Amino acid sequence: MEKNLLNRELAPLIAGSLRQASHVLSQHYRRASIAYLVLLFVALVVYLATMPVGSGDTDLWYHMNGGRFLAETGTLPDRAFFSYVDPERGWVNYFWGFQALTYQVHAVFGYEGLIGLRVVLVTIACAAIAGILLHRQDDATQRALGIVVLAFVVMVLVGRAEQIRPHLVSYAMIPTFIYILGYRRSWLPLLPLLTVLWINLHGTEWPVGATVCGAYFLEALWSRHRGHANPDAGKVMLWSALCLPAMLLNPFTYRIALAPFSFPADIYGYIAELQSYPLESLLSIQLNGLFVPLISAIALLGWLTVGGWLRLFLLGRHPAAVLIMSAIGVALLVRGNRFIWEWMLLTLPLWRSTVDTIRPRTDDALPARTGIGQILLIVFAVSPLAGWAEALNSRQQWPVDTQNLPMGITRFVQDHDVSGRLLTPPNYGGYLAWQLYPDVLISGDMQIPPTATWDHFMVFAAMRDADALARVLGKYDPTLVALEVGRANSGELLGAHPEYVPVYFDDLLVLYVDSVRLPGLTEKHRLRHVNPFNLLDDKLGSVDERLAELERVLASQPDGRRVQHGITKLLYDNKRYVEALSFAEGFATSHPWNPNGHYLLGSTLLQLERCGEAERHFARAVAVAPEDFEAEIYRKRGECAYQLKEFRQAFDAFEHGLSPYQRSEDAEYLYQFALSAAAVGKTDKARMLLRQLLLEASAEQQLLADRAQALLDDL
Repeated sequence: MEKNLLNRELAPLIAGSLRQASHVLSQHYRRASIAYLVLLFVALVVYLATMPVGSGDTDLWYHMNGGRFLAETGTLPDRAFFSYVDPERGWVNYFWGFQALTYQVHAVFGYEGLIGLRVVLVTIACAAIAGILLHRQDDATQRALGIVVLAFVVMVLVGRAEQIRPHLVSYAMIPTFIYILGYRRSWLPLLPLLTVLWINLHGTEWPVGATVCGAYFLEALWSRHRGHANPDAGKVMLWSALCLPAMLLNPFTYRIALAPFSFPADIYGYIAELQSYPLESLLSIQLNGLFVPLISAIALLGWLTVGGWLRLFLLGRHPAAVLIMSAIGVALLVRGNRFIWEWMLLTLPLWRSTVDTIRPRTDDALPARTGIGQILLIVFAVSPLAGWAEALNSRQQWPVDTQNLPMGITRFVQDHDVSGRLLTPPNYGGYLAWQLYPDVLISGDMQIPPTATWDHFMVFAAMRDADALARVLGKYDPTLVALEVGRANSGELLGAHPEYVPVYFDDLLVLYVDSVRLPGLTEKHRLRHVNPFNLLDDKLGSVDERLAELERVLASQPDGRRVQHGITKLLYDNKRYVEALSFAEGFATSHPWNPNGHYLLGSTLLQLERCGEAERHFARAVAVAPEDFEAEIYRKRGECAYQLKEFRQAFDAFEHGLSPYQRSEDAEYLYQFALSAAAVGKTDKARMLLRQLLLEASAEQQLLADRAQALLDDL
């Protein structure tokens, strides 16, 4: 409600400012565009440098594991050396160079170095994109349209930059090749050298590179055939053709050509980024306030593609290379989500060719009158900056976002020198292999190949079905089993295998060990009184027994979110508020972006009658809480303000937090709400609340009902 009101008040002011800015920029577009580009690239570098290494998937770590294997053994990581399922299964490792690069960068500079690598690759890509879209001779209209397309493309590209994976190399190479072949032909001799780098860092993308080189080669060949070839046509044909033998300069020589076609068909059934892109999403364009969100930027680029094709054909212009690349880009887009970025980069020349069709203005300025179109151009250009600024406010950890990494499990295994086989969900396999190899071999990670789709199905089935798990255990006999916390039936899967007992958990996984092979570890660390899948389960032991086991886990995982929450909630629910306070403070400090930490700390302080401090933490909880959690926090804020006799604040908080028409509310809250309403002059509201309380009050709440009736009589 407050946010909507703020938007309504700010919108006219922002619109007026945009109109003034549009008028000024139209008269000084050259200097303004240079200033914008400087601002865009500075903001880009700052945003990328402050973006932590993402843990949305663990691919980076399997890349570094492969690089370490190469460095330590001198052998190419072209086998599933990290797995016990089929360690000799071979494959064409088309990103071996990227594995070596990331390992060496991490070994020398740590995760900060990997962030720097990402900054370099994305900045190169964006610089090449700017070189394609913006030309020195552009008039004001051409420059404005080029900047808008640049803003959208950079926004979409950066949206893929969180994960440091080999695709970043391809995103730098694709526009660089286009820029050289189409707009900077004095650099043509660089192409074979860049091809060697590209094929060894991310060789599976060679068809995209071949598309770029082939498109310009065919265009030059066709123009020579028709007798009006560009003076550079021969050079274009020569240097683009030399990229073909340069492709063979890799450890797998000609076999690299098969890499893009070695993926099994089943992979498209469960890898989200390889599933078809819903083209109907191109029809949905929305604004987030006054700015364009990422999904709408993709949709707008889709419409620009359609418009570009139509305009070129209507004007009778048919640039062969441009149309070939755009057509293949669309074909890739239809193939899967994974190719949104290849489509976008291959379509850059089409958008630039469309800009070139705009007739230059003789007065070298935008129209003096400020229209909606010019305002939209500014909104579009500012959108990436606004989106990055908003994202910066939600940054949590740096240099690594560890919230999706099984750090507790790996630390436990390392601390106790455990070795053997680990059955684990493949999503976490990359990180687990990086941390535990060679002492522990895993069932598999998300590399496909060398991990096969059957391997994935086998583990997926074992993680959800007890019969499948029994068969996998019988075949591979792992020493360790890691089950996901979030699965509803995970705690029941090993019921028929009493030899496997839980000894540890973190925020993502529960670790079981074979008690027959590891009796000492089992005896010392077995979780007897804590249900690791539901830390609030009170059926396995007394409060002190559960607390002792939870504190044992916390000792080796002091920043663990689940264990901190579990201990704090256990003590709070048992009214041991003084003890709960230190754990709540640790929880809120370790996880400042988790609303539960601030909520529990505020609630504990409230029970200790320290409402001033409690309110600060409730405010922080609201700032980061999902919408469906806000009501509970506002109830506590209302109670806090009520205790301080700040009835206006209490009334406002209860107004947000209580909905007696939608659900049965706590009678004490209703009474406090009613009294606060009466105190601020909302008598009718107070009467209605008291009547609602009296209607639903139970026999055990008779004393409260009597107070409510007395207050109602007074009103």
